[in-house]
Amino acid sequence: MQQVRLMSTTALLTVFVWISADQLVTKTADIGVNIVVRAEANSDLVVGATVGTPTRFTVTLSGRQADVAALRDTGVAMVELTLRDAAVRDRDLGELSLSLRDELRNSASAFVGFAIESVDPPTMLVMLDRRIQVDMPVQVRSSSLVYAVDPSVEPELVKVSILQTVYEAIAPAGPRIVLDAETYLSSQPAGEAINLDVPLQPTLQTDQATYEAIGVAPDTVKLRATLRLRLSQGTIQAVPVKLLVSPHIQQEYDIEFRAENPDMTLTIDVVGPPEDIERLINGDRRVFAVINPGSPGAGGAYQFFKPQFDLPTGVRLADEQTIPEFEIRLVRRVQPASAEDAGG
Repeated sequence: MQQVRLMSTTALLTVFVWISADQLVTKTADIGVNIVVRAEANSDLVVGATVGTPTRFTVTLSGRQADVAALRDTGVAMVELTLRDAAVRDRDLGELSLSLRDELRNSASAFVGFAIESVDPPTMLVMLDRRIQVDMPVQVRSSSLVYAVDPSVEPELVKVSILQTVYEAIAPAGPRIVLDAETYLSSQPAGEAINLDVPLQPTLQTDQATYEAIGVAPDTVKLRATLRLRLSQGTIQAVPVKLLVSPHIQQEYDIEFRAENPDMTLTIDVVGPPEDIERLINGDRRVFAVINPGSPGAGGAYQFFKPQFDLPTGVRLADEQTIPEFEIRLVRRVQPASAEDAGG
């Protein structure tokens, strides 16, 4: 029995020694790693790998044999490095070479418990930039529409978030946000005040090129305009001239024109919406000219009267100066003597 206990104790000590030895053995291995560099949260710092820079690296590290084996079993590792604002605040913007061995050693979350021996390639090129906000004008573009009130926007200046290096490069070219007003106004009714909320895209334009910004605030503006009514001009032939005289005047007065045999039809030029002008020219809508002599003038003198036209709403005479005036007077009609007057 004592021999059995002795053998059990020996076995346990052997296992303990083996486990302890395994924990103390240091193993070196090459691990494939994908590395992504990020800026720290709540920072205006912007960082990313330059075009063509590899993101897959071979990291040579050492650690406990069991840990190295476990790490190998996971396959390619993914590491996200956080570039702190304070560490690069004094650096110039643009390309920056990072020593990956130092960055991985300083990273609290990358390969904890391992010693970083080397990295291949040893460096990673990143672009360092910052987000800034600048005031940017909004320019309204419109070419084919005709306006009674030209389009405008409110506000005329917006805040644009943009990379500092991009803005410094394009600032001399006068960047602006261009709003294509016709996209929103072409379907609006003419002759009415238009007041629309329209979206803004963070796309900046210069005379040479366009550039994408990060964002714009506010992202909508108020677009105001009034489209001019589309007008056509046409000629209406043989418009009849009518006299508007009350029954009392007709019974007691004769209407005399200074001109002999005046032409009581007129040819007029009118301007208005195309569909109304077409109906007038085709005779689908009749037009009359009206003269109202009113009451007799003093001493029966001739007076000038200009005809008035019953044109549809929105249609007007092209030139009122071409409309002739008529000289008219009212002359009291001689009443025939009654039989009683003749006998007296």
